[in-house]
This record gives sequence, structure tokens and C-alpha cells, in this order.
Amino acid sequence: MKKRLIGSYLLFLILLTVFSMIWMLISSKLILLEINRSPESPLSREFIERVANQTKVINGQLTVNPAILRYLKDKRVWIQILDENGTEIFSQDRPAKMPTHYIPGQLVSYQRYGQELIGYRISTWYKQVDSRTFTWVLGRDKKLEVNDKESPEFETRFMIFNLIGWIFLVFLVAVLFSIWLGNPLFYIWKWLQRLSQGIYTEPVGRTGRPISLNRSGRMKRSFQTYREVIGALQRLTQTLKQNEIERAKLEKTREEWLTGVSHDLKTPLSTIKGYIDILAAKKYQLNEAELDQILETVSQRIGYIEELLADFTLTFQLKNNALPLHREKENIVELVRESVIELVNHPEADAYDIQFEPMVDEVIDCVDKKWYKRAIDNLLGNAFLHNPKGTRVVVTIDQWEKGYEIVIADNGKGMDEETKARLFERYFRGTHSGSEIQGSGLGMAIAYQLIGIHDGKIRLQSALGQGTVIRIHFSKSHDGIPDVETGMDQIESQGK
Repeated sequence: MKKRLIGSYLLFLILLTVFSMIWMLISSKLILLEINRSPESPLSREFIERVANQTKVINGQLTVNPAILRYLKDKRVWIQILDENGTEIFSQDRPAKMPTHYIPGQLVSYQRYGQELIGYRISTWYKQVDSRTFTWVLGRDKKLEVNDKESPEFETRFMIFNLIGWIFLVFLVAVLFSIWLGNPLFYIWKWLQRLSQGIYTEPVGRTGRPISLNRSGRMKRSFQTYREVIGALQRLTQTLKQNEIERAKLEKTREEWLTGVSHDLKTPLSTIKGYIDILAAKKYQLNEAELDQILETVSQRIGYIEELLADFTLTFQLKNNALPLHREKENIVELVRESVIELVNHPEADAYDIQFEPMVDEVIDCVDKKWYKRAIDNLLGNAFLHNPKGTRVVVTIDQWEKGYEIVIADNGKGMDEETKARLFERYFRGTHSGSEIQGSGLGMAIAYQLIGIHDGKIRLQSALGQGTVIRIHFSKSHDGIPDVETGMDQIESQGK
């Protein structure tokens, strides 16, 4: 863009130079035309004819109007009048080097080349007066003739004429320059102003087409100087527009999440409050077994609330990269086996077919056992909790030279496109608040982030009615320092 801006300035400088040269030529021609045509010019055709008309023969003597002679003296013009033979019969202020008799052709040479030959510009005229033919010769020093510098009136007219011309020329170039470079800048300013007002669209004209484009849909030539800026603004506009859509979606999801979490907290708190009221009431006589049952229920509800609060804390630690990791070498096969065994021992697991089929006996990696296992537990729990009874869940693990992969596959109900796209977002709840299985809506987001800080990547495959496959890939080449890729771009979602 820098080169194009410099090129534009050079182009207008060249145009200004060309226009100036043209104006100089035009003004010179006009001035010369004015000199030659003006009756004030003492060597003009009109003036020498007037001199001849003001010449009379009185008593055999030639006389010239005294006013004409005074004017010629003021203009420093000399005069000769010749008879039929070319002999001078009258003169005023004739230079000494000028002849008093001219041979045929001499006057013609002087008139055409007088400035070079004798240093004077010559003008001639002939006319018959009282049956005699006379020739009038007017001459002037070439240094005084061309622009008639001794005329203040002419100088004033010349300066005014050139000043007006230059002002018009500068104004014309300024208008062209402002249209060429100013219009795109005003367009960019207007676009930025719209963005600051939350209007994430490119300014358009009356036809509904962006102002920067012509009828064929191509960028106008004057806007091409700033095409990088315009391209950046287009990308910025699209990004801000998409961010606004995502923000509105996140806000809606947050409100739904708060409603669900409020319900999830209210339910155990109501239970705890009810039992406390029973214990506080003197009219109830409770035996030891009833007291044990009440205390166990209250303990379970308090544990649920503590887990919910722990999820909140963990989520914000992960978001702010504030979760400390204590990496040690672990056998990943055994860690996954522990998670599968815990899932099988769940009270409702008898209704599901849960299998663990490792392809190898040992996979060693440097991980934080607590948080690594938490991520696997959350992913396994999702396959278990959100599928109908009778669903088959198969967990496999395999390794190769550069890494290893954990696969959690089920033949359950699968997911629609929206669920796949938002599965690992915070606040997205896989169940509604009225279901038997309660949760914070943070489990999959936590699993996603924990896999990330262990340098893992998740690939999701699912389709409605065809089950779900979650592939967790880890590279064994890392040295224990997290190399986290953040954002939903880690997840590749595609239907089977």
C-alpha cells in the first residue's frame, strides 16, 4: 500500500506539472496574441495604419499628427516615411545605423529578420496620399518590444491573468486529488464509525451495493490504493459480527445454565433444610436407624454441593491457566482401567454393556494422575449417563511410535449437529434440570481443558441414531511442558 500511495502522489505531481506546462503555453500564446492585436501596441498593423491615416501632405510637405508622434516617443518607437524611390522624406528618433535610403528587398529582410540583423523589430505600411505612394517604417528595440514591459497596465493584466489561471489549476488538481484519495478515506472513517456503534456491516450506497465496488462487483480503481485496509476491515467486521453472535449465544446459554444450576442447588438444599427441620422439631421421636438414614442423606447432598462448587473452581482455574500440574510417569492403561472399573461399579451400570479392550498392556506417559483420570472419568460418564439402558460402551487404548490413542465408543442415541458443536462449551448441559441425572454442565468442558493441558487432542464423531465415538490422541514426544491449543478448533466433528 505504501508504494501505491507514493505512486498516487507522484501521479498527481506529474499531472500538476503537465497542467502547468500546458497553462504556460496557453498563457504565452494568449499574451502574444494580445500584444499583436492590441491597438496599444505601437508596431501592430492597426496602429501603423492609423499613423498612415494621420499623415497629410500640406503645401507639398508631409505632416504627421503631433499626438501620434508624442505617443511614439513615449513608446520609444522611431519612425521613417519613404517616397516611391525608397528615400527618407520624414523621420523621428531614427537610429544612426538605420539607412536613409532603402534598396528593393531591404525592408523585407529587415521586417522578417530585423531583430537578428539590426536589433530592432520593424513594421511597415504603404499607402497613396494625394496621388503619391509613401512607405511608413516603425522600429523598436527588440528588448522593449516582446512583452511591452514598460506598460504597467499590461503588467497588471498579465499578473492577474496568470494568478487566476494558477488558482484555477491548483483548485482543479486539489478536487481531483481529494476525490481520488479522500473519498476512500472518508469511506473507511464512516465504516469505522459504524463498527464503533455496533453496526457490523460494510457501508452501502443507494443501490445496496458496497460503495467500494463498481457495478461489475470489482473494487473501484480509487479504492484499490487502500485494498489491504479495506480487506482488513472486512475481516474485522466479519469477526466482530461472529463474536456478537457467539456472545448472544453464550449469554443465552449462561442464563439457561444459571437456571439449571440454581435448581440443582435448590434441590439438595431443600432436602437438607427439610431434615434439619425434622431434627429440630421436638414432636418427632426418631430411632437410631432413622437418624442414620437422615444423616447419610444430608451427607450425600452436602457432598453433591461440594462437587458442584469444586467444578466451578476448577473451570476458572483452567480458564486462567492457574491449575498446578504434578507430572509423573504413569501407566495409562492402568489409569483407564481404574476409570472403567469405577464406572462398572456404578449402581446403575448393570443396565449397560461396558467393555475395556486394551490393545497393549502398558503405555507410559508423564501426566498428573489426578487431573488426567478426572478427564477420562468425565468422558466415560458422558457416554454412560446420556444414553439409554442397554447401550454398549467400548473403551480401547492403543499406541504407536509417536503417541497413543484412547477411544470411547458407544452405540447409543448419538448427537445432533448443535450438540456436537457445543459439547465442550462451558455451561452447555447435556441433560435438563428435570432429569434424574444432575450435573453442572461443566463436565465435558473440564475434560476438554484437562486433555488440552496434557497436550492431547479430541476428535468427535457422532450422528443421531448411530452412536458416538470420542478419540483422544496424545503425543509422547512432549517433555512434560504443556503445549495447549485452546478453542473449539481442536475438535473435529463429523458424522459417521
